[in-house]
Amino acid sequence: MPYDPHLQAYLEICLRQYEQMMRDGTWPWTDDSTDFEAVIESDNNSENL
Repeated sequence: MPYDPHLQAYLEICLRQYEQMMRDGTWPWTDDSTDFEAVIESDNNSENL
C-alpha cells in the first residue's frame, strides 16, 4: 500500500484517542473481552477482503 499522509494522520488521531481513553478509564472494553485474533482468522482466509 502506498504511503498516504491522510491515512497516517487519521491513524495518529485514533491512537491518541485510544491512549487518552486508557488514561482516563473511559475505554469501553474490559481487559477480558474477546481476543480479536481469535475471532478473525486473517492468516488462512481464502478470500482477500
